[in-house]
Amino acid sequence: MVSPYYLSQAELRPRLGMIVPTWFPPDHAVDEAAAILATTLADLDTVVDPAHCLVVADGSAVAADAAARVGGGFTFVELDDGPHGKGGAVAHGLRRLLAEPAVEWLVVRDHDGDHFLNDVPRVVRLALQVRAEAANPAVLLNGGRTEPGRPMGWVRAEYERIVNAVVWRGLHYHAARRGAAVDERWLESHRPVPDLQSGLKCYSRAAAEWVVAASLAADWPMRRWGCEVLATVEVVARGGVFGEVQRAALDHQPLTTYEGDARRPRLHGDMLIWLAGRLELPAAAVRLWLDAAVAHSGLRTHGPGREELEALRAHVAEALEPGRAVPPQRAPWLG
Repeated sequence: MVSPYYLSQAELRPRLGMIVPTWFPPDHAVDEAAAILATTLADLDTVVDPAHCLVVADGSAVAADAAARVGGGFTFVELDDGPHGKGGAVAHGLRRLLAEPAVEWLVVRDHDGDHFLNDVPRVVRLALQVRAEAANPAVLLNGGRTEPGRPMGWVRAEYERIVNAVVWRGLHYHAARRGAAVDERWLESHRPVPDLQSGLKCYSRAAAEWVVAASLAADWPMRRWGCEVLATVEVVARGGVFGEVQRAALDHQPLTTYEGDARRPRLHGDMLIWLAGRLELPAAAVRLWLDAAVAHSGLRTHGPGREELEALRAHVAEALEPGRAVPPQRAPWLG
């Protein structure tokens, strides 16, 4: 007997919609961009009807040229009046697919060649199980990476781990304050905090509607850099269910538009500042969660990294409690 949640790809195909938010720098070679996009969209029609696949570009002439070279029946959407950021591009795509009654599940995959199509059925099948067993129509299923540092680099991965740890604690606090709890039954067992900032996500229609509204109303930092955090927080805070299944990832991303460098403390700190406001979290609690996450980060063992983390702490503390001095952390004695 086949599991009721194990739908074949042929059965899943008419139920799925897919959004591929796409942006290439103006000086990016079109041939290379087309190759990356073609890799992302290869074998598309085995999983989703190409008519329900939207490649959404946020003001990128290179993306338009690359999509024209790739072809394949998908719909290319060029946003105007931008920039909208990745979160805005995803929201526009979700909203457009929500107008299609046949689309039951909406999958988002980055355009960078690091999100493999064969992971999509696994993600959607677990989403079906979560919706049925949790009896909850609002489901967000995440494709988590085992080692985020492999595709992204160690420094960026450490920042994501720090932010994810604070976000996850904040969501638990928010739920407990309402007399509820975060449902963790469908998470990967090998880590205490999910890979919240992965770009492979699957939304039920109810969850997608929440994310569209929140994303289109969000300020630029959360639409651009914090869109994955925003999506997770909106779904879980509103009572939806979050699940995660392991996905494949390359040893090195073929493309990244991440603009961290010297702005890393501010970019990641802004996500935590938004989190505190969105969930009405006590400033003292956010500072303590951040300090705990920093204390457990290997980035503290690297001189420049330690300085960046102090800047991150100071930025968050100043925003939550203006004028508050933040003494540097001292390493504990290790036995």
